[in-house]
Amino acid sequence: MDWTAGRFRTAAGTAAGAADGDNTHTGCGRRACPALPGGGSGSGRIFAGYCPAGRGCCHARRHLEHSDAALPGALLQCLAKPDPPQQKPAPTKPPEIPQEYRGTLLSETMVGSPSAVCWQIGTGWLRNYTEIPRARIEAELQKPLEIAPKADGRVEVLIMHTHATESYEDCDAAQYDTRNTWRSTDNNRNMVAVGNAIEEELRKAGIGVVHDTQQFDYPSYNGSYDRAAAVVRDYLTQYPEIQLVLDIHRDGIQRDATTIVKPATEIDGKPAAQIMILCGSAPSVGDWGENLRTAAAVQNLLESRYPTLTRPLYFSTGRYNMDLSGGTILLEIGSQANTLEEALHAARLAGQALGDWLHTLAGSA
Repeated sequence: MDWTAGRFRTAAGTAAGAADGDNTHTGCGRRACPALPGGGSGSGRIFAGYCPAGRGCCHARRHLEHSDAALPGALLQCLAKPDPPQQKPAPTKPPEIPQEYRGTLLSETMVGSPSAVCWQIGTGWLRNYTEIPRARIEAELQKPLEIAPKADGRVEVLIMHTHATESYEDCDAAQYDTRNTWRSTDNNRNMVAVGNAIEEELRKAGIGVVHDTQQFDYPSYNGSYDRAAAVVRDYLTQYPEIQLVLDIHRDGIQRDATTIVKPATEIDGKPAAQIMILCGSAPSVGDWGENLRTAAAVQNLLESRYPTLTRPLYFSTGRYNMDLSGGTILLEIGSQANTLEEALHAARLAGQALGDWLHTLAGSA
């Protein structure tokens, strides 16, 4: 394992090593991207987020990076190295934005709606973006969970971030700066901070956790999943009793060229970013049912405990490194339009619920 950048924490909480996609999504986002298979305006192909050429988080980019299909040349050009994330202190009030750079920021509580590809599972919803029949999906969901935690302090949860530099809006406002890239190498402001909040709650519950804070998407976004996979394999070897691998991201939702959307709700009197769980079914994943059962169980846990905290589970044809462990789930905590504070609140709620759930599973074993 290459520990030349970043640091990781062990179950004891010490620093070790100097170490190295809801029915609101439309089109490809910031601009139609003809490089995407089935992409572009009016194609009927739905991708959360916006075109990589628009410099942001994009399920289209994320999905194709993890699919078993070869990337078309035009898309490879579109997936060029992102601009280096900029570090700057978070403002205490919304900055003045020049008129020509003002975009609209909408807040919506996203919920499921019955259709041929979206149906309720437990207290949550599943949105099927695959060709797998509903009957087969439901049959897989009826099988028992394979995870069997002990909840005795041994390392059983891995938190990591394939796209660690994804970040959020600085302030809660009705407008945003269209020049924003929503990327940051400051781990106090990006997905690592969100992972820290989940980690803290799991530790409070006595759950053994290791949190890898490396930035696999910087300086190059391309190849981030491959770099992350190598590290995850090492952790699974080092801690063979890991039951859950949590890959923490944030979504990117762009309604049109100048409108972004934050999925938001209110829990315990405080604004919270909504959480969407992704699960892949690429052929290389193998037994995708195991990951889907884990994802559905976690969604049901969060939604039953905190109604409206989750968006419909996004079941896709991607891989997302879910071939590495049957307990792998990808959590999208809000979108680029949420604030970090909203994401942190959601993360703490998720961490508390997961800690209690793992103890319940351990007690029923």
